[in-house]
Amino acid sequence: MVTLNDIIYDSIGNFCFLIFAFLLYRKNRFAWLAVVLALLTKLFLYGKYSMFLSFTYLSMQLCVVVLATIVWILEPSYTKLQGNRLVLALLTSAIMIIIWIWLVYAFINPAILTYEFLFGFEYFCYMLFVIGGALLVYRIPQGLIIVAAVFISYALYYANSALVASKAPPQYIKDFAIYYWFSAIFLFVAGIILVSVYTRVKRSI
Repeated sequence: MVTLNDIIYDSIGNFCFLIFAFLLYRKNRFAWLAVVLALLTKLFLYGKYSMFLSFTYLSMQLCVVVLATIVWILEPSYTKLQGNRLVLALLTSAIMIIIWIWLVYAFINPAILTYEFLFGFEYFCYMLFVIGGALLVYRIPQGLIIVAAVFISYALYYANSALVASKAPPQYIKDFAIYYWFSAIFLFVAGIILVSVYTRVKRSI
């Protein structure tokens, strides 16, 4: 059962995404560490019943984020879109997604192979994040737009959850609403900041 503490920890993880966007805007080479922290928060949150299943689910996001963190610490810069880099980034993300689908199929949810699950909101956003992250590993700025789209999509999801929670009869469910709103605001602002970063980068390269 979802508890108020779960919702609070989730909002803290989403606040880390906002910190990431702000640090990226400031051209801080350690910006991706905030995403590592966000995913670790969600790893332990989802792992309240099984750390193995939680790690399995988040594995490819963690993988691409760790790679991006290393690349960004070494040199926080972008490059113009080039065919060979784009192919490598898409190939990398495709391999990661295929491995992730197999892991989820084998250990979590065999129904992932159905269209309704694979391209449902949760899984589709997961795959988009991996694609956007892979582009940024190869310093392709278009990855910023993809990650921003994921953040804003989740912001709308949390806003809808807040509205639903605020109208729910049990009081403990209504208490979720404020933290859902916090998450919605954090992610929406983070998405807008990433769009701003992309606009600035496109002007400079």
